[in-house]
Amino acid sequence: MDKLKALLQETFPHIDFEKEKNLVARGLLDSFDMVSIIALVTENFGVVVTVKYITPQNFESVENIWSMIQELSEEGKK
Repeated sequence: MDKLKALLQETFPHIDFEKEKNLVARGLLDSFDMVSIIALVTENFGVVVTVKYITPQNFESVENIWSMIQELSEEGKK
């Protein structure tokens, strides 16, 4: 998860990912930002974010994004 935090902080330096837990609800991330995160996740973690995972809840916090990556990794192994 440290790699994810570092990538997000580099991409969105104005957001405190350690503290914020409602990134979408508070308007800190919008749909364009979510697309950027999807590209970042695909490129750096080798997972494909399918449509069913593109929900605001999955992008509310770094922990939620990490959980999504873990789920996608497990799905990829099946």
